[in-house]
Amino acid sequence: MGSRYDVAVFRRTSLSEFGRAVGGTLTVGDQVVEPWAGPSAVTVAQVDVAAESNVVVLAAPMKSPRGVDARLARRLGTEALFATVWDSVSVYALHVVGDGVDREIAADPEEGAYSRGAPLPEEPSWPDLDEAYVQTVLVARCGIDPGAIGAHPATWFALSPAPASDA
Repeated sequence: MGSRYDVAVFRRTSLSEFGRAVGGTLTVGDQVVEPWAGPSAVTVAQVDVAAESNVVVLAAPMKSPRGVDARLARRLGTEALFATVWDSVSVYALHVVGDGVDREIAADPEEGAYSRGAPLPEEPSWPDLDEAYVQTVLVARCGIDPGAIGAHPATWFALSPAPASDA
């Protein structure tokens, strides 16, 4: 079946900073046993790599919660990496934003290939966007391999839309 996931990595950010930034929109909920667990199958954790705290949000492909985007990265004042990998339908996307970078590449059999912004120094030399391409950039840029997320010690929490207010 192949890999299937959305991942967002907010670099140099703690889980408490992330929670404050998404307050009112998203809720960091109860601890879950593993990534992609819990009622919404959307999870969040602080993953520390090389003395740098990163917040990682994992979801099913194309199911990242509303608000986990470049605007959130700007509010946090940090670089963020967003990727979609859905091998079974050959859909791949990578967006890196912040710290003077705004690079976006995507491949979709129905919509074709798309590229915007200057190539990143971490991008591999092969031309086809696939899971290995996405993983190469994420590992080189922030030390996190979403395909082997279990190798990174972390405590995972459910992430869900904030309850509607009665106002």
